Amino acid sequence: MVFCLLLHHSRPPKDHVYHQRSAQPLPDLHIPPSAQTVDVSIINTTSTIRGAKTTDFFGPHIKGHDWLAAPIFSFLIQHHGADGTRTLLFDLGIRKDWWNSAPKLVDHLKSINPPWTLDTKKSVPEILNDNNIDISTIEAIIWSHHHFDHTGDPSTFPPSPALIVGPGVTKTILPGYPDNANSTLLASDSANRTLIELDFAPTSPPNPNPNKTPSSNPKFPTLQISNLPAIDYFADGSFYLLHTPGHAIGHICGLARATVGTNDKDSFILLAGDAFHHPGELRPSDWLTNPDTLNERYESIDLTSSPKDQSTSTYIDGHLFARLLPQAVLGEGECNGKGDGCLGLGSFYAPSGSCACHTGTLEKRCAANVEGGEEEEVTAK
Repeated sequence: MVFCLLLHHSRPPKDHVYHQRSAQPLPDLHIPPSAQTVDVSIINTTSTIRGAKTTDFFGPHIKGHDWLAAPIFSFLIQHHGADGTRTLLFDLGIRKDWWNSAPKLVDHLKSINPPWTLDTKKSVPEILNDNNIDISTIEAIIWSHHHFDHTGDPSTFPPSPALIVGPGVTKTILPGYPDNANSTLLASDSANRTLIELDFAPTSPPNPNPNKTPSSNPKFPTLQISNLPAIDYFADGSFYLLHTPGHAIGHICGLARATVGTNDKDSFILLAGDAFHHPGELRPSDWLTNPDTLNERYESIDLTSSPKDQSTSTYIDGHLFARLLPQAVLGEGECNGKGDGCLGLGSFYAPSGSCACHTGTLEKRCAANVEGGEEEEVTAK
């Protein structure tokens, strides 16, 4: 779920300038060098979730910003090699007829109060066909995790694409309904297609046939990127899958090498799934800090007017950061453990057995025992 959160706020004192500590050098993530890249296209799935309360995901509450409108995106990954183009899909958004999902999921969605509005105008296959992408050439559909706003409806694809899931999903979530009455997935999601559950255990020896479409029990080359177990999907360093449990059982992210630069300055795209929901969970940090000062043009901007009526459209808003995250913006150290001024995330819906909370303050923590794919939901304080 990708959220768009629009914030409105008051203007700081005219002579106020905010400072903060300098950023630390980026750590070495231990990504092996490669000259191979992939093309990544963002697919607007036309899916939107409206009516979700901001306080279910973000804090502290900002008066007047009570609801979210969450657009949902999918990603098309294309790998161009000597044997031609190989194509993957990462996530599928919300199925058009969500009311035909597994009964346990439908009952949950209908029980949300106040209710969410779910809207999907086109399926991903329809969008791809409209853009002249032959869906029969797709090698695999990758689910970042099993939640409804990411799984879409694989049954609308031909049976040729494999369905790839993270560790523990086949044990805890599958089979789907009606074979398993408690599942939030449908049996039709994986029917008549190859189902692959990723294995991040070290490979020895590496996959001898990395350029062939994976079998039902493949062994991809594995490695460690930062502290995360990773799979080198194409065995050439162009696209990695990262094991990132916590939000849900078997949650995985994609890491795509988008460009090859000089002096090891390659660029990457992180397909994060629901590893985080808002940039405020990543910034400020020791490595990615807030702006040192407000932009000098800030005072000329009327924040009560529409952007199209403003004489300038770009500025750095340190005041907003200061109000929400005073310690981090002013460089006075970490959160004080009480959540004062810190972005925090509470728990939200996830099927039984999956972990559905994020660390936003020192008191909001998600405990997970990932051994054997088992995870536990812990209510945030």
